[in-house]
Amino acid sequence: MREHYGRAAPVAEMVAALGCGADEVAALTARYLGCSPAEVLRAVRLGRARAALLALMPQRGTVAEVARSAGYRDVRRFRQDYRKRFGELPSRTLRVGMTGPAPDGADGADGQRGRGHGSRGGEGGPAEPA
Repeated sequence: MREHYGRAAPVAEMVAALGCGADEVAALTARYLGCSPAEVLRAVRLGRARAALLALMPQRGTVAEVARSAGYRDVRRFRQDYRKRFGELPSRTLRVGMTGPAPDGADGADGQRGRGHGSRGGEGGPAEPA
């Protein structure tokens, strides 16, 4: 899934690329990750998008560009999913990504913006699989 995370491909195409049946993939992700294949793909996309936003300078890129590169066709949906998972809008992540800890004390346990939320990074989805 990591290889294809940026494509706007349906989960069925991802399942086919894995070489097993959809039911088997669904059962395995439910058993080992506690979620569906679509949720795994969403977690990978959002995790990669967050990393891109944290590394990107606001003058050199936009949230819409990052959303599209992560496989989202609808930027509004990307913003909703992102906020649900990380507790902030992607535009905020982009603004503070290169400036270090947030001035309002909203940084993570290790003092770095967006990195102190544990493996899940917030509520709203599974951790990105290893």
